[in-house]
Amino acid sequence: MPHVLVRNVPDDVHAALQRKAEHHHQSLQQYLAVELRHLAERRSISEVLDEVEVQPGGQGRFRAGGRAPLALAGQRPLGGRGDHPAGRVHAARLHAG
Repeated sequence: MPHVLVRNVPDDVHAALQRKAEHHHQSLQQYLAVELRHLAERRSISEVLDEVEVQPGGQGRFRAGGRAPLALAGQRPLGGRGDHPAGRVHAARLHAG
């Protein structure tokens, strides 16, 4: 199995990760392996939107030159809950279907 080495991790970041690992009753290595798997499996918003665009009728749901579905345009100001990536992915899934 390949190895990953991360250098120059700030002390506060290392301490926070160590606390999270202990909270999950795992070593730091075990905790980070699980988190890296989750990160690798998670699709980005761009990947989700690209998938929606290739669906039949998908292109018609997007603004010309833009990437956001019309149903999402202007619903919430930037910085609000609607600006969180998970919220946008969820909304894209709802409107894709």
